[in-house]
Amino acid sequence: MKEICSVSHISHGVSLTGGYIHEQFVFNSVCDTLDQIGFEVKRHTFRTNRFFKGLAQLKMVWLGMVNAISDVNFVSNWMALYAIWANLFSKRKIIITWHHHDDADAKTRMTRLYMKLLFSFLSTTQSKRIAILVVSPYWKNYFTSKVTSSVSILYFPNMFDVKYYQSFHQAPKSKQIYLGQLAFKTDAQIFELAHQLKQQGYYCFFTTLNQSEVGVFTDYDILYFQEHSSYLNMVAQSEYSIAYTKLNEGWNRVAHESILLGVQVVGVNKGGLGDLLQESNSLVAKTVNDIAGYIQQQLKTTINAHFVAKYDMLNQHLYSQPVIDFITR
Repeated sequence: MKEICSVSHISHGVSLTGGYIHEQFVFNSVCDTLDQIGFEVKRHTFRTNRFFKGLAQLKMVWLGMVNAISDVNFVSNWMALYAIWANLFSKRKIIITWHHHDDADAKTRMTRLYMKLLFSFLSTTQSKRIAILVVSPYWKNYFTSKVTSSVSILYFPNMFDVKYYQSFHQAPKSKQIYLGQLAFKTDAQIFELAHQLKQQGYYCFFTTLNQSEVGVFTDYDILYFQEHSSYLNMVAQSEYSIAYTKLNEGWNRVAHESILLGVQVVGVNKGGLGDLLQESNSLVAKTVNDIAGYIQQQLKTTINAHFVAKYDMLNQHLYSQPVIDFITR
């Protein structure tokens, strides 16, 4: 009889972000591997569709604790502390999927207290049942320096169906610039960049996961795509894709997709985004004026072929195995 292994994925959010796509991929990849090596895997997925604020944060405490009851629990960093509390005296494994960390994320007294408590625990615990799963070398180094050696740091990057993305290379190029996905991390200076590019005759657009943000503005449009293929086709027609963020990124799924679509990416060296830009041989800028200058000069780079191959989902086994080793030890 196969040994039963229950695995849960516990998260929160209102939209299908790049981070959540990554979490789902890791969860399914690890569960599939456990199946292949002889376990009978029981999968459980829980996702609350909001991020609770103020005293309502207490509801996240309850949701995080009551759902972290599997043998292995994948949790987002904002649910991690509650899952840990629920399992202080159990043998269950906790894997914290932590895409990035930035003090600007903790905007309220409650969230600042939460993050202080989480780091305090991780920097002192001797438990070997806890791991942090990161998406880039930058964050692997960062968390290694912040937690005790008892906490495992696992690296599992974003993975893509490279062949599928490359099928969009046939899309005709237009005089357009993709300004990235509009989100809380978007640096306000990019709107000034859009104004400059509009004056140079470029059509500029953002994409959004929130249909209520869709609109046509003086210097740019905000677009929403129901079909992922329609989104990819639109991006593939762009001359440049901009990754200009005010936060230390975990990676940047939009930038990675743009590279695979054959679009020149220009971005800033912040967090894991810096890893992405350097590994792929993309353009690195410090200011929006740098970006405007690159575009005016029509500066382009040759993308590193090793980068493209490295993150092909055909190689996911290279990253799932260390996670399996942590689970089964």
